[in-house]
Amino acid sequence: MSIIQVDEIRKRDNSTFPLGKLLQQVTTEISDQTNLATTSFTDLTGFTANITPTSSSSKIIFIASMSVNHDTTNVNNGLKVQLYNTTDSSSQNIYNFNRFNGASSDYIYQWHTAYFSCNSWGTTARSYKLQGAGIDNSNSIKVNRTDAFSAPARGHLIIQEILNWVHLKLQIYKS
Repeated sequence: MSIIQVDEIRKRDNSTFPLGKLLQQVTTEISDQTNLATTSFTDLTGFTANITPTSSSSKIIFIASMSVNHDTTNVNNGLKVQLYNTTDSSSQNIYNFNRFNGASSDYIYQWHTAYFSCNSWGTTARSYKLQGAGIDNSNSIKVNRTDAFSAPARGHLIIQEILNWVHLKLQIYKS
């Protein structure tokens, strides 16, 4: 068995590898309320953002956070969300947030965050939006509810471009 110990690995031009560097961040703050009463995916008002990657080898991270609330006497339902690429008309990563159970549970209120990631598609712009739907039925679900609380909830859609980790190929030569 062999052990290789180094303090630093450099490129041939003597520069270092930039690992995990945040290249850019796009942030959208949302205070609009969306009322959902369907099991079909519907746009969540304001949850839209655009990004143009600066590198074709980076990782793109999507972070969506929002308040989710029911205001009904039959809350046997939950919220699922998907990230929709409006540039290519494709959806990805369905994420089930929560399920409320009970016959009468008015004003159940929870805060949720979802994370999605993908490899960069190159250096062309893309637009994204978040969509939501009921998991089981069309009982009312409110995202970023503003009509029952003194201050509106503030959701966020954040897109980050992260410089990918470098995969090193190490070759050992025997003499």
